[in-house]
Amino acid sequence: MSVKKMKKLKLILIDACCIIELFKTKKFEIILDNFHVYISETVLNETKYYRINNEKFEINLNQYISSEKIKILNASSIELDKLTKKIPKGYFWSVGSQDLGEMESLTILEQNKDYKFCTIDQIALKVAVIIGLENQLISYEMLLQKANISNKNIPTYCNNETFKRVIKEAKAIRLQSMKLK
Repeated sequence: MSVKKMKKLKLILIDACCIIELFKTKKFEIILDNFHVYISETVLNETKYYRINNEKFEINLNQYISSEKIKILNASSIELDKLTKKIPKGYFWSVGSQDLGEMESLTILEQNKDYKFCTIDQIALKVAVIIGLENQLISYEMLLQKANISNKNIPTYCNNETFKRVIKEAKAIRLQSMKLK
């Protein structure tokens, strides 16, 4: 009897917060075993450490990159600029802000329609919906479920209920912005 190997899903872990949450809960390597993981270079540079009870723990993603468990993707400044123009003015990031990791990741996501997008950043989720990428979204809780990881005791900001609420809010914003055009 042969065991059928599960096909890995393509996934971009958008923000450093999602990676940090996976490290804090010791789930990161399980995700690597179940998904093809791609991150933006900016997210790589943003993801250096996490804290538990004021104790600081280093995150070294280079070992996963050198073993090809994580692939680094980049977006050009021209591609970033194109995405920025799709976002309603005053709503999201600007170049030079703290959200460049999310901005670069969304730009990469938009160009790769077969990738899935996992983030716990509510603004990034809303922008993904506003620019029409909602079919590429996956909640943190769903990510855990697809990897057969227990989702017991996950923070509220990571659960499906919060994810669905944010998506619903974003769809309302998108509808409103379409009415204003």
